[in-house]
Amino acid sequence: MREKCEPLMAIVGRPNVGKSTLFNRIIGERRAIVEREPGVTRDRIYAEGEWGGKSFSLIDTGGLVPDASQGISSLIKEQVRIAIQEADLILLLVDAQCGPTSVDEEIGRRLRKADKPIILAVNKVDNLESETAISNFYQLGLGEPVPISAIHGLRINELLDKVMELLPDEKAKAPPPGIKVAVVGRPNVGKSSFINALLQEERLIVDEEPGTTRDAVDTIFRLGEERFIFIDTAGMRQRGKVRRGVESYSIARAQGSLERCDIALLLFDAWEGVSTQDSRIAGYIEEKGKGVIIVGNKWDLVIKNQISKIKNQKCGKPHQPIIGKPMQAMESEMMKEYREIIRKKLPFLFAPIIFVSALTGHRVLKVIDLLREVTREQMLRPAKSILDRVFQEAKSHRPPGRRAKPVRLQRLKQVGIKPPTFAFYADNPEFISESYRRYLSNRLRQAFGFQGTPIKIISKGKRKR
Repeated sequence: MREKCEPLMAIVGRPNVGKSTLFNRIIGERRAIVEREPGVTRDRIYAEGEWGGKSFSLIDTGGLVPDASQGISSLIKEQVRIAIQEADLILLLVDAQCGPTSVDEEIGRRLRKADKPIILAVNKVDNLESETAISNFYQLGLGEPVPISAIHGLRINELLDKVMELLPDEKAKAPPPGIKVAVVGRPNVGKSSFINALLQEERLIVDEEPGTTRDAVDTIFRLGEERFIFIDTAGMRQRGKVRRGVESYSIARAQGSLERCDIALLLFDAWEGVSTQDSRIAGYIEEKGKGVIIVGNKWDLVIKNQISKIKNQKCGKPHQPIIGKPMQAMESEMMKEYREIIRKKLPFLFAPIIFVSALTGHRVLKVIDLLREVTREQMLRPAKSILDRVFQEAKSHRPPGRRAKPVRLQRLKQVGIKPPTFAFYADNPEFISESYRRYLSNRLRQAFGFQGTPIKIISKGKRKR
C-alpha cells in the first residue's frame, strides 16, 4: 500500500477519455504514456501535484471496463478498484465528443457506492458545440460537470480549484528518503511478478503476455524503518525488434528509470540463461554508474529440471532420497556453476548474483540484504592511510607513456561516492591508457571490494603547491 503523506486524488474513467493527458497536465510533465491506442495505461501511476500552495498526490489509472472478467481488462479493473479504495477524492473523466455512455453510467453507479467525494470532469470540450453537450452528463447523477480540455489546458484552473475545495487538509509527515531500485530486464522475465512476490500482494499487473508493463511504476516497500522504492519497468527488447509508438516510449522510460535509481536489479530468466540483450542492458547500467545486482528468476524451473534428470537416472534402481542435505548440496553446486557462466558472459559487472523464484517466493527477500550491502559499497570511503598504501603499491606498475613525456603518478584521492569516484594526479595524465585505468580499478576492488558498484576514475594534471 502507499504511504499516505498527502491527500490523494484518483483519476478514473473508461478507456481513451484522456486520463493520462490530464494526469500529465496537472503534474506538469509527461510521466504517463499518452497514445491514441486505448488501454496504454495499465498499472497505477503515482505523482505529486500542487495548486494554490497546497500539495496533493494523484493516481493515473487504466481504462475501466466494469464487466471485464478475464485478461488484461480484468487486471486493470482490480488496479482501479485499489486506487479508488486508497483515494480521498475521485475524479471521473468522461468524453464530451462521445456523450454519456452505458459504461460511464455503470462506472458512476459503482463510484457512488464508494462513499467518497466525486468530481465529474468532461474532457475534450474544445468548442461551443461541445459545451452544449455538457448538460447530457447530468444524467450520471454526479453533480455539476466541469468542462475541460486536457490536451489544450482549458479550464484546468477551475478544475483544480474544485479539487482543492474537496480534498482534506490533512498532511502527514513526509516519508524518509529511501533506496530507489529499478527492476530492469528483457520482456517476460518476471519483473512485475518479482515485485509482487516481494510485497506479497498483487500491487502490479502480472500477465503471461510479454510486455504487460509499459510505464515505469514506483512502488514503496517498507521493512521496519527502511524504505525502498522499486521501479517496475517495461521489458527492453533489442532495438531492431522495437515497434514505434507505445513500445518505444516504454523502453525510453525504462532507460530513464536508470537515471533516477540508486541500484538496478538486472533480472534475467535463469531457465534460458544470460542472453546478448541481457548483456546490452548490463552495459546501460554500467554507463549510468549505478549499483547493480544480478537476479536469476525462475530458478524453480531449473531445480525441477535437475530433479527430473536425477529421477530418470535412478529409474529401476532402489529408491534413494533426493531431498535434504544432498538436495541442498546439489543446488549449491548448480548455483556455483551458473555464477561462473554469468561471470564469463558479463565480465564487466562486479555484482552479486542471486537466484530466486518469483512464483514461489524462494529467496526473494534475500535481495533486500544484497541491496543493503550494495548501498554500503556505494557509500564506502576507505581510510586515507590505506588508500595511500594501495596507491604506492600500484605505482610499481608504471603506466605507459611517451619517451618525451613520461607519465609520473603523484597521488590518488577519493572525490565522490555513488559511484565511488577517485582522482589521480599525474604528469601528462592525457597519456594514461584505458588499460591502466582498469588496472587501478582492479587494485581498488582487491583492496576494498566495491561489490555491486562501478568505480569511476578520473585523471588530473600535476597539483599546484
